[in-house]
Amino acid sequence: ALQQCANSARHSLERRKMKFSAALILATLLGYVAAHRDSPAKKVIDFIKELKAEIQADTDDEAASFGKFKDWCNATVTAATSNIDEEKSLIEDCNQKIESWSGAEAASGAEVLNAKKNLKEN
Repeated sequence: ALQQCANSARHSLERRKMKFSAALILATLLGYVAAHRDSPAKKVIDFIKELKAEIQADTDDEAASFGKFKDWCNATVTAATSNIDEEKSLIEDCNQKIESWSGAEAASGAEVLNAKKNLKEN
């Protein structure tokens, strides 16, 4: 009877080991299938990763474009400021010439009147 009880315990232990091994194999197989199958959650995660990469690339491109635009704006403002300063100086020179010519014209006009007066008197 003791022998029979030991054999029964051994068979029970072996059956439990086999069931455990089968369960372990099944769990491993299911894990492998789940990891390699495109589940809806995995698809969403992959989509988000792709979207993140695209956004990062777009952001980098936009930053480069903005940098170029900023440099162009700075160069344009510098050139425009320089041109404005040159033109202000030119306008001032022209105004001074106009004033001096106006004074010379007035003096010439006075000389003409004086010459006419002298002609009448002589």
